[in-house]
Parts: sequence; structure tokens; C-alpha cells
Amino acid sequence: YIYRVSSAVIPYPDLWDWRKDKEILEKTKIIKGYSSKLRLIIHPDQFVVLNSDSLEVIKNSLKILKNQVDFAKLVGIADLILHIGKKSGVEKFVETYRQLDDYTRSILVLENCHYYRANEVLKLCERIGAPMVLDVHHARVTKDENYDVERIKRTWKDRKPLAHISSGKDFIDDKSHSDYISEEDIKKYSWLFQDFDVEVEAKKKEKAVERIADNKFLLIEIN
Repeated sequence: YIYRVSSAVIPYPDLWDWRKDKEILEKTKIIKGYSSKLRLIIHPDQFVVLNSDSLEVIKNSLKILKNQVDFAKLVGIADLILHIGKKSGVEKFVETYRQLDDYTRSILVLENCHYYRANEVLKLCERIGAPMVLDVHHARVTKDENYDVERIKRTWKDRKPLAHISSGKDFIDDKSHSDYISEEDIKKYSWLFQDFDVEVEAKKKEKAVERIADNKFLLIEIN
């Protein structure tokens, strides 16, 4: 099982010393007790851009990332998912990435998006040694579905790979997520559930997950 922890779980983290708050520390210990049974992931918001042209934006991004990583360490979050950021900024991303501490790099994983295609992200992940999260809908939107699944899986080494599934809201390659995963997409991407932990990105959240779990086609394919 996987669970996506909200990136806003610590409100206004720069305005108070939440790392020394006894109540928070007690609760993080409880959450960490579940992390051996539940794969916890977190996805910092769109303001984290490690390859911005602005040094101030990068500085602020690193500050946000530090808060997220400190929280991740306390609760046992396995994967911190990032997009590369600004288009045509791969070299700047690599430069900033290499300044990160070992622990941050150990949980940081990269996802393809509307700006960076799956094959571009895969190439970067292989270069810096980071795992790649395959988002099949983003790949569809960018007309980049000819990705090498086996190479993507190998970026995870001895860890189970992670993938995202979603459906377009109003049309098949709509960037906006639908309330549920369509029947067509469950069939099309049923292979994902064989070797990947799959995060469902849908507006109805748990209800969308339940609908997939009850899907007879998917159960037959997996079994």
C-alpha cells in the first residue's frame, strides 16, 4: 500500500520551530510506526524549482525542500517526488542536485511532466542515479508513450518502482485530472499494476482507488 502525505501537513514551517514541538514529534513517531507497512510518499508543491534562472527562487526552493526532507525523515517517507522544473534547464538542475545532502538524494525521485517527456527524465535519472516515477498520463499528453519500461524499472535498483495513473478530465489528453480513472485507462495501463506501486491521481481520491480495486478486468489481468 502507498499513501501520499500532504506537502502542507506542517503549516507555515518557516514561522515556527516545529522540529522541537513535543506534540508534533509524538505524532511523527506514531506515523513512522506505520511506515514499515505503508509506503509513504510526498510531492512538494510547484514552488520548488531547482533549476530556476533566479537564485532567489532556488534558495527558497531549497528552504522548502529542507522542511519537507526533515519531516520525511521523522515519519519514514520513502519517496520525495519532484518535477525537473523549468524547460531547458537540465544542466542547472544537475548543478543544484549535486549540492543536496546524501539523505535528500536518497529519497528524491523524478517524475515526467508536461514539460519534460518520459525519455528526457529517464536520461537524466540514469545520469544522476535517481529513480524515475513514470506518469503514464503525462506521457500521453506529451505524445511520448514510447518509453522503455525496463530501463525505468532499473533506475530503482532494488526498490519497487513507483508510477502514477490518471485520466483526462474532459478529453483523453486533458492535462486536468478526472474524478476517476476511466475504464479504458484501467484496461490500457493494467500492466502497471504488475511491477509498480501505483499512485492514483484522481479528484475523488479514495473513491477512485476503490473503483479500480473493484474492477473485474484488472483483477483478472493481475491474477
